[in-house]
Amino acid sequence: MATTCADANAVARAVLRRPGTVFISASPRPWYRLDVHEPPFLTEGDTTVLQTGMAFTVEPSIFWPGHLGIRIEDVVVVRPEGG
Repeated sequence: MATTCADANAVARAVLRRPGTVFISASPRPWYRLDVHEPPFLTEGDTTVLQTGMAFTVEPSIFWPGHLGIRIEDVVVVRPEGG
C-alpha cells in the first residue's frame, strides 16, 4: 500500500497530540523546489503518493501555554525504509 502526504501528516500529528501537549500548527512543505510554496505538501487531504527521493521540510510548532514554545525544522528525504 502506498503512503500519501496526508498519511505522513496524520502520523506526525498523532505524536504531537499526546496528552499535555498543545499542538498549534505545522507547516510542512517541500524543500529544494523552484518556489517556496510548491506542492506536494504533507498536509491533510494531499493524496500525493510519497516517492523515493522526495525531500520535505517538516516544521512543527509545539506550545505549552504559560511555559514555552518551540519550532523545529528538519529536512526529511523519502527512502524505501522510511524518512
